[in-house]
Amino acid sequence: MYKTIRICGLIAFMYFLWTSCKKDKADYRLLAEESAIAESVSEDVFKVVDHESKNGQYNDQVGKTSYTYLSSLDTCAVVTLNTTAGGFPMTLSIDFGSGCTDMYGTVRKGVIQCVFKGPYSQAGDSVIVSTDNYYVNNYRLDGTHIIVNKGRNGNGHLEFSVDVNGTITKPNGGIISWQSTRTNVWVAGEDTKWVPLGWLSVCDDIYEITGYGTGVTSDGHTFRLDITQPLVKKICCYWLVQGKVAMQVDGTHVADIDYGDGTCDMTATLTYGGNTYVVVIQ
Repeated sequence: MYKTIRICGLIAFMYFLWTSCKKDKADYRLLAEESAIAESVSEDVFKVVDHESKNGQYNDQVGKTSYTYLSSLDTCAVVTLNTTAGGFPMTLSIDFGSGCTDMYGTVRKGVIQCVFKGPYSQAGDSVIVSTDNYYVNNYRLDGTHIIVNKGRNGNGHLEFSVDVNGTITKPNGGIISWQSTRTNVWVAGEDTKWVPLGWLSVCDDIYEITGYGTGVTSDGHTFRLDITQPLVKKICCYWLVQGKVAMQVDGTHVADIDYGDGTCDMTATLTYGGNTYVVVIQ
């Protein structure tokens, strides 16, 4: 029989995991909270960069040396495109200023800088992402994301490797280190054109994500998140809709998380200590 719990956000969900642990509670609370923060903040950066990289405005500006427009993901953000002699390398700056709030309540401020070696859709080309005084919900992110187009897999889908190496500074000054190696496979939505659908052309995009992440909490404890079944992300669904993750704390397997059958909803299941819980992520 499943037990049901209601969790407000991923951080609170991981807090539940901590309260289920019986030893060293202060350490487990920090591990649970900070691993969730690292995961969510770094994935948010990929979402923003991926969207602007596929935006029709970006693709249409090759040949111009400079162009500025409002982001279609969050019209509060100002996007500036600069090229070298009208071509590559190309720099894309996404400036959220003193703060922009999206439809899900995520607050971003500061600047994301992207340097493109070549077109985002071209195999072998890369995007180096850095940040300048950049915050997501008051958590500051420093470091780099390197996104590489790996070409098409055996099923004809584009694959992107995503390597993250950085730190996250909490509002209280604590610093989390975070490194992750992921492969994001664009399994649906590639053929939909920006014109004439605009934002709706992005909503049919679906990614499958594999890989792992590791980190160190602000008090020196290690954690690891392994994707054991590909995570499925529908761009216009707030929640992950499918896939499984195993969590280790200081080298010990703690729990398994199952995100469901592909339905866009707020539920997941947690298996811990021989018990299974239905988790409602609000």
